[in-house]
Amino acid sequence: MSAQKASDDQTVFSLQPDGWAAIQNLAAPPPGIAQVDDPNPLTAEQEAQAQATRKKHLLNVYIQGSDPDELKALIYFLHSQRIHRVHCSDLNLGSVSKLDVQKAAIMLDRSAEFACLLAFNVPVHRTVQQYADQVKVRIFKSNHIKGLEDSVIRYRDELLNKRRAETEHLATFPCSFVIDPDRIYYPCNPIIVDVKINIGSLKRGTPICVPAKNNMLIGYISLIERDRNPIYCATSGEKATIIIENIPGKKHFKLGHDFAVTNTLFSRITKESVEICDLYFRKETRKYFMLTNLMKEDFGIV
Repeated sequence: MSAQKASDDQTVFSLQPDGWAAIQNLAAPPPGIAQVDDPNPLTAEQEAQAQATRKKHLLNVYIQGSDPDELKALIYFLHSQRIHRVHCSDLNLGSVSKLDVQKAAIMLDRSAEFACLLAFNVPVHRTVQQYADQVKVRIFKSNHIKGLEDSVIRYRDELLNKRRAETEHLATFPCSFVIDPDRIYYPCNPIIVDVKINIGSLKRGTPICVPAKNNMLIGYISLIERDRNPIYCATSGEKATIIIENIPGKKHFKLGHDFAVTNTLFSRITKESVEICDLYFRKETRKYFMLTNLMKEDFGIV
């Protein structure tokens, strides 16, 4: 057994062609390890053994199979399909035990989506399932490889959508836009104007700054409209009507006085918003990575 470097910079679990005989030793638990149907909790020694593997585990899932050939087929399938993100951090043979669950639970410190145990054609006893529920490890059971893949995809999509909803108000997309000088409805409190998006995506809640005025923060987007209909986001090349609200407790900025109509406006990204977009909104922002890098340099984001 060894680790190799994958194309997406994650270390994946691989098995040497001549190393499958060694896997059979995994079928028998080490001396002193509680059996699956043992109602007693893990001993302190077992807990320590599981925690000792913490540093070895990367962002991968735990896989359990009934025999080496099935494990080999499952691992090869997961590495070759579109779900290339699923890699094996550790594996075992036979019925799922509490120690297997404990090893999978190590991933909870990093990401819940990887605190998963894929049980391929092996039994999961009731006491083990209860223990997994207690420590918040998801066990996916199936006698078909494709069934395990579909379960993991569905679970990760659910987690991603949940995290997107939780962090949407913190996500600031990179954007550069200009004001239409012939479509200024209110210059202050709030500022209501028509704009054209040069590049990027502008969404509700985005803080707005003026780079020409030392990155002066003038407010945030409270509404975006097109043809008098509210929209969530305006992207490169599009025109829209926007409302820029004042930040509570801050100075009220006036268009034409504090900054010029000809000034290009930018979304005010932060290190936190960049990290959130990279984690949960990559689909919306990855094509603007060059703009993001330029803005990070301008705003002093390391």
